[in-house]
Amino acid sequence: MSCKRYFHTLHATVLFYLPGFLRITKQSHSHHQMTSVWLLPVITLIVASSAGGELALALHPYSVTGALTTLAFSIFIVSAGLTLAFTILTVYFYRLVLHGFPPDGNIVSSFMPLGPMGQAGFSVLIIGQSMKEFLPVQGSSSPFLGSAQVGEVIFAVSVCIGFFLWALATMWLGYGLLGIQHIVRRTQIPFKLSFWGMIFPNVSCGRLPYPASPGDVAIYRVCTQS
Repeated sequence: MSCKRYFHTLHATVLFYLPGFLRITKQSHSHHQMTSVWLLPVITLIVASSAGGELALALHPYSVTGALTTLAFSIFIVSAGLTLAFTILTVYFYRLVLHGFPPDGNIVSSFMPLGPMGQAGFSVLIIGQSMKEFLPVQGSSSPFLGSAQVGEVIFAVSVCIGFFLWALATMWLGYGLLGIQHIVRRTQIPFKLSFWGMIFPNVSCGRLPYPASPGDVAIYRVCTQS
């Protein structure tokens, strides 16, 4: 199982870099043609990071070194994926201001930003919980790995980051709903395959509260399940 997950992470890394490279070297673009679908290659890396956090929890009883290495790699790829996601969303918001919401059925892509925000928040919470359980490492002379307070601090920071990402996801949800009503009032939206694109982003956003117990971050559960 762990080998499969490592292979999936490698696959996600290729999908993360290759489309961006092709956009830079082989394609030409304009602002009015851009949609949030550009986020799809980025999401693969963020999803892999959440899988890495769960894999680290399973590895820990058998190999502390393997668990910490997996967790470090998960932190790296969620950071890379989230950074590029923020960059794309900045350009996408600029496109919305200049040219308005995507027309017709393409408006459903307005929900795509919920995917990286919700999934990254989930991944960050998993990583924070793992660090809280893994640290301190017995017998370690490292001031980082051997400290009893580092795990608690990382978990607290991860909760704050998770809440920040949840707030951003909620903001994009608001823009998505406003975009839907804006288009519906002017034209009929045909039902087609692109509507499947609404499932993953909304599920990712709704999944964000579940890694933490009610006593830790109950606000997630109250706000996402009400």
